[in-house]
Amino acid sequence: MIDTLVNAIDRLFYSGSTQILMYHGFSQGSDVSSKVSKHVTVADFEEQLEFLVSEFNPISLTLFFDACNGKVSLPPRSVVLTFDDGYASNYELAFPLLKRYQVPATVYLTTEFVLEKRLLWTDKVELSIQQGQLPDAGRKLAELTGISELASESNWEELVKHVKGWIKCHSECDKQVLVEKIMLAMKIEEAVLDTPATAQPLTEDSIREMLGSGLIEFGAHTRTHPILSRCNDEQVVYEILTSVREVETLIGQPCRHFAYPNGRENEFDQRSVDTLKKAGIETAMTTIEGENDRNSDLYRLKRIGVYNGISLHQFKANLQPGRRRLAILKNRLNGRSH
Repeated sequence: MIDTLVNAIDRLFYSGSTQILMYHGFSQGSDVSSKVSKHVTVADFEEQLEFLVSEFNPISLTLFFDACNGKVSLPPRSVVLTFDDGYASNYELAFPLLKRYQVPATVYLTTEFVLEKRLLWTDKVELSIQQGQLPDAGRKLAELTGISELASESNWEELVKHVKGWIKCHSECDKQVLVEKIMLAMKIEEAVLDTPATAQPLTEDSIREMLGSGLIEFGAHTRTHPILSRCNDEQVVYEILTSVREVETLIGQPCRHFAYPNGRENEFDQRSVDTLKKAGIETAMTTIEGENDRNSDLYRLKRIGVYNGISLHQFKANLQPGRRRLAILKNRLNGRSH
């Protein structure tokens, strides 16, 4: 009965909406990184593509933008694929499948990562904790962060999740210092980190090949992946304008699209939007969950995150706006009853 109700709601209210999916990296599924939520296994990704081309209409982000400006009409049940950060696996694992199924996508590049081959700070923390392999890692991290429950935690994935969340609560000025303290506590140096394939950036040759296919567009994702609302005015301008210019140099054409790092409601602000408009950016992605339509704010577009380990059934459910509305209503009703 619930499925029937959800399908009726979707057909009645959301057939004209566009849902934008957010991916990061991909893995073969046989390595340690396959356990990390942002790296979807290539087998799961192919299943998801098969479903999307059979039940939805995948479109490019530029087509969605043109529709919002009245230049074209959108097909019903349209969906846009986006990839954040600029991982090499976007080319090595995802791109062949995108070509096979003829599905367009937009890739957002963190330009320091791509151009200077410097690990994203999130990956640096993850690899330091994973590869440090200290028997008392939880205790050391509890002392450093003040999160007492880490002292008894032995699962490195849980340690990574809590530590990254702790760092994100600090200013951008403090972030690099905290990352270095984490590495020091784990008794490991960046120079000796074993960087897996999943943490490698796209190459310039790969970017050119993807662009030349006509399926892939590229946007900017800042230079060093900061939370923009925690940056001062000068940092906001630097992170956005520098990344936009560097993407334009890489692709040889104007950079039209942008994705906010982290991207939740309190993690970007009007300063970022104003800077993006001055830079000529036409769309900006958040990580706020939901669908979009012609009337959506193009600088606050909503997305649906896709992570490793979700079943195809859950993936399908995540693409049902009616189900999301019912879940919100249920949570509100439960809240009132307590």
